[in-house]
Amino acid sequence: MMLSPLKQEVKESEAISLIYISIPFCKYLCHFCTFARQFGKELFHIQKLKTRYLQTIKKELAVKSATATAKHKVDLKGIHFGGGTPSLLEVEDFAGILSAIEELFHQDVRKIQEVGLEANPDSLTLEKLRGLKSLGFNRISMGLQTFNPDILKRINRQHSVEQFYQAYEWARQAGFENINIDLIYGIPEQTFADVEKDLETVVNLDPDHIAPSPLLPVQSPLFRIGPDEELKRKTMTREWAPHVDRFLRDKGYANYLHKNYA
Repeated sequence: MMLSPLKQEVKESEAISLIYISIPFCKYLCHFCTFARQFGKELFHIQKLKTRYLQTIKKELAVKSATATAKHKVDLKGIHFGGGTPSLLEVEDFAGILSAIEELFHQDVRKIQEVGLEANPDSLTLEKLRGLKSLGFNRISMGLQTFNPDILKRINRQHSVEQFYQAYEWARQAGFENINIDLIYGIPEQTFADVEKDLETVVNLDPDHIAPSPLLPVQSPLFRIGPDEELKRKTMTREWAPHVDRFLRDKGYANYLHKNYA
């Protein structure tokens, strides 16, 4: 069962096995994003707001744990921080949440099978990654989206390709052996040659997981195109999907969950 600020009860038949914690804050708005979030360069650095949100997470953890532990329905196998941009949090913020989980659910975080977070490359440093690893994190999912600098600008990703390479290297140096890389395809004006180049480049890095996702239409400058162009884009994206799947399978990656490969 997942835990998020939107879920309020543990069903009788369910055990808590996965805790999902949403950190719905970003420095900027990506033009492809469909998730609930607030954005602004200063938003999450307002200490009062961050403190209140983290306190709310801990309060909800307490409510869920009281119900679950009373019914002996706790078997944690994973903790995942999604977003938004969880990597905007500091190491000490994560330490506080994980400490609360250990206390409330009576489980050693370092013995849980998977503890992961989603991250933007420009919010990572070697020091932060080492700090996360020391807390018990063993998986990190990096939102790259594409290796093409022009397309990165078009979708309003404000990190560079070089920043991604540096963050990936730092993650390996910090000891992460479970790294996922997110890619997006079907972006207006993107060609399949662009997609193939992204796939070839990411495979050469030998990440543990790759998550290629077709672009979903959202209200953004990216979709200020006519209906004919949008229909053409959707048709191409559907046609590209099996080629993406075949490429990754031919490179030894197996599809294990929707758009995820390992």
